[in-house]
Amino acid sequence: MTELRYDPLAQFRENGEALLATAERAGLDTPVPWCPGWAVRDLVCHVGEVWHFWTQVVDHRITPETAEQLEDYTDPAQPPDHELLPWARAEHRRAWQVFGWGDPDQPLWTWVRAPGSVAWVRRRMAQETAVHRWDAEGAAGTGWRIDPLVAADGIDEYLQHMMAGTDKGADVGGTVHLHCTDEGLAAGSGEWIVHEITDGGARFDRAHTKGDCAVRGPAHDLLLWLWRRPAMVEVIGDAGVADRFVHVAGLA
Repeated sequence: MTELRYDPLAQFRENGEALLATAERAGLDTPVPWCPGWAVRDLVCHVGEVWHFWTQVVDHRITPETAEQLEDYTDPAQPPDHELLPWARAEHRRAWQVFGWGDPDQPLWTWVRAPGSVAWVRRRMAQETAVHRWDAEGAAGTGWRIDPLVAADGIDEYLQHMMAGTDKGADVGGTVHLHCTDEGLAAGSGEWIVHEITDGGARFDRAHTKGDCAVRGPAHDLLLWLWRRPAMVEVIGDAGVADRFVHVAGLA
């Protein structure tokens, strides 16, 4: 797995706590505009369920060989509104503890083709929680930006895992250069050239190379653009390639 330039456990703890504090401040009925049909209540329920699921995977050391244990898994029942935030806080604390106890190299089941591990889960939960904290902060009307190192790794993770098997080799019609403009993010940590989308995901290099289109902006905005959130990015070259590329994964 990619060597991270940030502490995923620390990011998971900080952003999870902030997400729930912001959700409480915003109010459970407040809409989350870029998540159609969702209010803050739905966002809190979603992250609580996700944290609960991966806590079970890590705590029970579920591997590809024992994945049948997940066949009968069901999400926990959504608590009533007055219990929702305390429940989510308990799920977050438990997840942080279990992820921290686990051996980073412990093999685990995941839904991606690449080998999974506790380290993989820590990274995925840090990224999931950061983006959803941004959702909560936006619903509350507060300004918050994802740390550039975390966001740049989120782009890397998206290309590695989120595009795998999503469109069975979609042809986006050209190559895509993603370019973070943050100071201190050089080629290799802030630039990617995506050559094609195969049924195994994106085939890409971490390099400064011209593509049929380039999408430029701070890492925070590029990550949000990939996740179909409002973002300030500049598209240079074939805008059709960029549009097809960002819709390949089918993720909201």
